[in-house]
Amino acid sequence: MASDIERIKEAISIVDVIQKYVPDMNKNGRLWKANCPFHEEKTPSFIVDDSKQRWHCFGSCNMGGDVIEFIKQFERCEFLEALKICAKIAGIEINSRNTSKDNKTTEKFTQINLLASNFFSEQLQKSSSKYLEYVKQRGISEKSINEWSLGCTPSNQNSLINFLSKHNIDKKDILSAGLAVNRSDNENNLDLIDRFRNKLMIPISNPSGAIIGFGARTIDSNIQPKYLNSPASPTFDKKSVLFGINKAIGSMRKKDEAIIVEGYFDVISCHQQGFTNVVASMGTAISGIQLRSLTKTTKNIIFALDGDSAGISAALKGITTASQELESEGVASIDWKGLVSLQEKFSAKIKIASIPAGKDPDNIVQESTEQFIKIINSSQYIADYLINSTLEKKQIIDPVMLSEAINQVIPSVAEITDPIVRAHYTQKLARLGKVDESYISQLIINSRKKSVRIVSPSGRNRLKTTQLANNYGPEEQILRLIMLGKVKTSNIEEVCDPSIFENSMNKELFLKLMMGIDIIAEKKLIDEQFISIIDSLINTTIPNYSEEEIIKMIEEIASRIKILRKKDILKKQAQDIAEELMEKRITDKDKNIDEIEPSEQANLEISLEGLSEQTKKLFKELRSEPNEVVE
Repeated sequence: MASDIERIKEAISIVDVIQKYVPDMNKNGRLWKANCPFHEEKTPSFIVDDSKQRWHCFGSCNMGGDVIEFIKQFERCEFLEALKICAKIAGIEINSRNTSKDNKTTEKFTQINLLASNFFSEQLQKSSSKYLEYVKQRGISEKSINEWSLGCTPSNQNSLINFLSKHNIDKKDILSAGLAVNRSDNENNLDLIDRFRNKLMIPISNPSGAIIGFGARTIDSNIQPKYLNSPASPTFDKKSVLFGINKAIGSMRKKDEAIIVEGYFDVISCHQQGFTNVVASMGTAISGIQLRSLTKTTKNIIFALDGDSAGISAALKGITTASQELESEGVASIDWKGLVSLQEKFSAKIKIASIPAGKDPDNIVQESTEQFIKIINSSQYIADYLINSTLEKKQIIDPVMLSEAINQVIPSVAEITDPIVRAHYTQKLARLGKVDESYISQLIINSRKKSVRIVSPSGRNRLKTTQLANNYGPEEQILRLIMLGKVKTSNIEEVCDPSIFENSMNKELFLKLMMGIDIIAEKKLIDEQFISIIDSLINTTIPNYSEEEIIKMIEEIASRIKILRKKDILKKQAQDIAEELMEKRITDKDKNIDEIEPSEQANLEISLEGLSEQTKKLFKELRSEPNEVVE
């Protein structure tokens, strides 16, 4: 399969493919440039290198990779789907037994969900539907009802099962899709009833728009629970998806901002009023996996949760700290420190919007879009929000209560890695607490000591990364160190992120490793196209390095990759300007003195000098890096 991927990449031109998606891309010397399609910008920072068949944005999104990665990002699809699109462009058939099987399974269950969604929609449109009346009373327009494919279920226990059976859907598949419940203990003798009865139905889609599950709401106060989601199925995992992501992802990229709310109707109402960058955690606690997926699209995230303590607490409850989230699939209870930890981990800017007590985004946005805009624009960074709600608003005078309040905030401030930002909050806490700044600083130091941090090895202990294997590139060396070194993923993400990897296969492997998948132990469960690459990476051992040494080596390699990438682009740009300058000098020889435009030549020389200075600066950075890191 690896050879298939290389054949696909060799058979298509990255410039030709990207130009279909980015028609305003123009050739600039040896490179192609355009405004980045993944974020708004005025000055082009999106560069395509035809000679190396790779692209990179040097703007705010800082994304890059090969042609497969571009398709994956632009089409908002998974790696395998992007690979299929590229294979179709190249006219190459992919030979993958496992991939074909997985795709057929996913397609089968999304088709079953689509059939179920159509059935639910038909039920809602019946003239006697009390659910249609309920939805309209909540201010949801006919257009929104259709756009979100809202539906309902009758009270009959077998309505959906009978409908799907008429479409030749096997009962075992209906059960596996989470649409039915088996009342029999005998798996070979199924006694199924509809899982969802007497419910308003809301389809849940993946980023590509395929229906993967359902949210159900009762409108009868005597029926509990009020909300019921699909169970885990071949297509649905509640902690991995955000409601509305398929409709919001384009707007989130354009605005470079995502707003997270709690409920389905919060999202639908916001979109109806033009706030199309809104998604929901579906009434559950936001998970680290959901945040990670969101930060691939934007780093600017605003929590606009229901205006009561339960609203904020419900969201925070399920947010795991960086280490907990990566080491375990379980959901742990967490405080504000956990949210700050994830903010730092994902390099995100997370803010909290203050929703008035007793209100939610749904009714606020329907009452006044101006008020909602004001609330969003007034959102505060986590530490500011916490300090404001814990100290400033309460204006505590009692010294004991004041000490308790400050100590509640300290762990969250301690999680902030930027020393300047941390110093700002240190001063703010000292001012509010009317204590010496050194006292607050010591509390923060004590709190930070409780966290396990990687200490850089001294110069004499640095290891030569050339010992890893001379046949592996920098990206492959990082993967080998992670796989063979058995390093905690939480420590890796402090020094390396997916943007380091321009090879789409390497990036996918890195993402799997960051999800906590033991690729070596579970190799048989990994998609077939990765097997040969994994085998090549683990066919030789590495020395018995300590975790601290491995983390340091990964950090050094990642740093070198970034610098060399910039250096390569600058070199090409400098060569283009130098050649243009040479051509101008040759042309000017044939002109009269009064025909020569000195300003044009001077501008070229200034540009070349500027690039030269940037290149020198990069060389200094390279020299400051450990010489042992391989290129």
